[in-house]
Amino acid sequence: MAALYVYNNTIYMEKIYAKERNTCKLSVASPETIRFLLDFSKSLQIVDYQGMQFESNLN
Repeated sequence: MAALYVYNNTIYMEKIYAKERNTCKLSVASPETIRFLLDFSKSLQIVDYQGMQFESNLN
């Protein structure tokens, strides 16, 4: 993680490191879950019209 700060109109970046680094564990998705998400994303259609947003799922 990095923190930004401004001094005399100059942007400085300071590195801040967490003490515990390896606390994140990856989860494993099944092939069926991945297939479902891919199929859903292919069928989802979002249309913008006059400042409104319409979502439709084309099964």
